[in-house]
Amino acid sequence: MLRLVKSNIRRNLSTYLFYYLALVINIAVVYIFISIPTNKDLLMIISAFEQILQTFRSSAIIVGLFSVMFMNYCTNYFIRNRSKEIALYSLFGLKKTRIALILVVENLIIGILGIVTGIAFGVFFSKFTMMLLMKYLDLSAIIGVTISSESIFWTVSVYLILILLSSLFIFYQVYKSSLLGLFKKRNIGEVSNINSFKLGYIGVFLILLGYFIGIIGVKTIHWFIYAVPITLFLCIIGTFLVYRNFISAGLWRLTKNKELVYKKGSIIWLRRISHRLRSSYKIIALITLLIAVALTAIGITNGLNIQLVAFNEVENPYQVNYVTEEVEKDHSIQDLIKESRDVIISNDFFELKKIDEGQYVISEDNFENIDVDGKSLVAYFLENGRMQMPEEALHINGEVFNIVSSMDRSLLNRYPLGKVYVMDSEKYNNYQGNQVISRGLKFSNPITNLEKIIEINERLDLKSYTEISVILDQLTILLVLKVIVFISVIIGIIFIFSSASILYIKVINSMKEDQDSFITLRQIGFKENQIKSFIKNFTKTFYYCPLVIGTIHSVVALIMLKFLLLNPHVSGMNYKNIFWPSFKIFIIFYSVYFIFYRLTLNKSYEKLI
Repeated sequence: MLRLVKSNIRRNLSTYLFYYLALVINIAVVYIFISIPTNKDLLMIISAFEQILQTFRSSAIIVGLFSVMFMNYCTNYFIRNRSKEIALYSLFGLKKTRIALILVVENLIIGILGIVTGIAFGVFFSKFTMMLLMKYLDLSAIIGVTISSESIFWTVSVYLILILLSSLFIFYQVYKSSLLGLFKKRNIGEVSNINSFKLGYIGVFLILLGYFIGIIGVKTIHWFIYAVPITLFLCIIGTFLVYRNFISAGLWRLTKNKELVYKKGSIIWLRRISHRLRSSYKIIALITLLIAVALTAIGITNGLNIQLVAFNEVENPYQVNYVTEEVEKDHSIQDLIKESRDVIISNDFFELKKIDEGQYVISEDNFENIDVDGKSLVAYFLENGRMQMPEEALHINGEVFNIVSSMDRSLLNRYPLGKVYVMDSEKYNNYQGNQVISRGLKFSNPITNLEKIIEINERLDLKSYTEISVILDQLTILLVLKVIVFISVIIGIIFIFSSASILYIKVINSMKEDQDSFITLRQIGFKENQIKSFIKNFTKTFYYCPLVIGTIHSVVALIMLKFLLLNPHVSGMNYKNIFWPSFKIFIIFYSVYFIFYRLTLNKSYEKLI
């Protein structure tokens, strides 16, 4: 039996290879995601940010769930693809239990090899992954190599259970099937009964309707919670109908064109692609949706991350900012930060005078681009994080000052200072209000210098206008978003690799099944370039359709996000562009996808020409 197993694996190596590689990548990534939160060197740096550690654990679950779907499809496909082989074994007198055991042993060997290789790759690349993460988070730290026995246990346990379940499924499918059913099984789903083209139009209409509802709905915050699920539902249903009835039936209808009838090469490949696409519409539609999810997740998180970093640089540039009337307090802080001058990149000082609680004036000399005359003011403030309409005039020491303009930001960070008015320098010098010191400190790396930031804020006591909890919240949001971008790229690569692997297996096996047809075409006079053209068009259709439709879904999702964030009730930020920041990452994904396309095309040429 082992000799037969070995022979089978060798004979089906091209089919199993990319399934095995995709399984190895899935296992390696799950191990890395589970092991990252257990790395002691990393925990010393980001122990204050539990959300980051939880993000990696959640991502491991997402990859695990995707592995379930991927393994389930591949197991079903392998059984259907080898059904005639199984039937022949039965004709030769092998019992069903023995045949099932042969396939189960094959599955166990490939699965266990995948686990061992995946864990080995995970251990080997875990340090490299964490180094990339540190560089992306702009953290400087030495990360040691640690082999987490806990991570190995959980990863091996999960995938061993999945492989055992898939083996039981294989055993059950083989044992319950009849001999006649096995000969017919390969053709299940291959019958290409082209249904009404009208359903295809309905599919296109549902997708366009989903796009319209999504884009219009997110502009109104009250409709947002309804628009998004409706759009998802319509686009999913529409995508399945488009593949099942629009593209496949459309290609079939093209064969009715008289001009194509006389171009025998065109009519043959159109009909064949139509049949194959119709029989495979479910998996092609799922791959399309996976590509859309991967690209959308990366586009949204990366775009938000870049915009939020830029927003934070303007609105919350300081990790420590305070306003105090106690000069000694300011001096003590300055003495404290002398020890940290190498990590403080900005120490901005503003002299103010107090009008009333939460109201200050500052001299126009502190601003290069603001000029005011003796009886006017420029308002420079935010109230509770949002711009408030300034008063028309302000009474100071019995004088009336007209407020001529306002600036939509705070003098220091977004929240703390209150109202600041820019006053004519001469008037400011003559004003006898209490002198106030306003200072903002910006650190080169807030995460690695978090202890120093906390120490300074604690020394400020109640005079600090930026509570340490606010600082931690801001840093957590920025870090978690960056980590999600990092994870999204890795998961996106898994989705793309696994999807492309499925397409590779599907196209190569379709070509194998049509091998006799290609021999016949040669015998009746088809030239090599005509057969190559058929193979190329067939492969292009299976690879390009999911990529193009998935990209369109993703672009519409990003447009929806842009309109949502431009809504003043949702965000005060101006998201001018969330597309281009992710363009480079998209190019990497497209490159990986194109490599698979070329591999599939070359392998098909090799087998059939």
